[in-house]
Amino acid sequence: MSRCLKLAAALRDSGEEAVFLCPADDRRAQDMIRQSGLADVTIADGTSYVDEVSDYPDVCRQVLADLSDADNVANPKRVHDYVATLQAKGIKVFYIDGAFEDAVFKQDSPCLPDVLIQPYIGVPAFERSGTLHIAGGEYALLPAAYQNSPTREIAETAQRILVTFGGSDPQGLTQTVMQALAERPMDGQVRVMIGPYFSDTHRAAIRELAGQHQGVFDLREGVSDMIPHYRWADMVITSSGLSRYESTACGVPTLFCALCPAHVVPSEAFVQAGIGRYIGLCDTLNGADWSREIEALAGDQAERRALSRTGQKTIDGKGMDRLLEALKKELVPG
Repeated sequence: MSRCLKLAAALRDSGEEAVFLCPADDRRAQDMIRQSGLADVTIADGTSYVDEVSDYPDVCRQVLADLSDADNVANPKRVHDYVATLQAKGIKVFYIDGAFEDAVFKQDSPCLPDVLIQPYIGVPAFERSGTLHIAGGEYALLPAAYQNSPTREIAETAQRILVTFGGSDPQGLTQTVMQALAERPMDGQVRVMIGPYFSDTHRAAIRELAGQHQGVFDLREGVSDMIPHYRWADMVITSSGLSRYESTACGVPTLFCALCPAHVVPSEAFVQAGIGRYIGLCDTLNGADWSREIEALAGDQAERRALSRTGQKTIDGKGMDRLLEALKKELVPG
């Protein structure tokens, strides 16, 4: 959802009209859309994506979809059928897919969208008749504010550490990392982001841990702009989501884990590109693993400098502009 919101806002700001098609019972999505200042059209609650198509407005001539959640990756046929149904009605389909094992569409899929977008490090582009494939980290979907981030001064030892594990952190990684950091001698400070969808139990555990270590942890909630926090940090600890692209664009040396087995290959692609330090699959890690890797990166100024410099060259924050330029050539006029 967040990717579509960012892209829709960018399309609007560039002069295009973007309207969300939203099932009537999805109140959370409707609230997010309206809070972003975007428009939505409520459609009936279909039992499948294909059923919803009959309720699409007649003026709908092109659709951009982002449906590659775990269920659809495991059962891609329903998304394939949805795309084929749209195309049969003369609707042009733009699709933001996952990468590698998280992708709904492969080169040999029975059908492909008209424009397939995979804006991730390490994804190779392919050619197939009738489909434009836009792939690679140069298209990373970051807001324009991430462009032209200043080159960073790299401290001899990382003392200002930012911990951010997304909006919900269902694995409880924030608490695990805090416990690892609490055992590390600290001359600096750890800034901890609490996402809007953290469970009450997780929030309480984080606050209790912070209370046990007064002066170490600075808890932050309700943060909408992460850039000042990335610029504050000497080092970021995160997972295999969008945050690592954001921190990399800001030149912050980043230590991250993979959230699931499907994220291992994309995480290794980050390492191969020289833009992040990967600790492993989160389910296989304990506090000692985190402590060891945090200490290693925090104390290695040369590695952090290399990650910062290479990262900003690779993820320069201009991916949204590149994608918009490519999409505008494909949009159906009118």
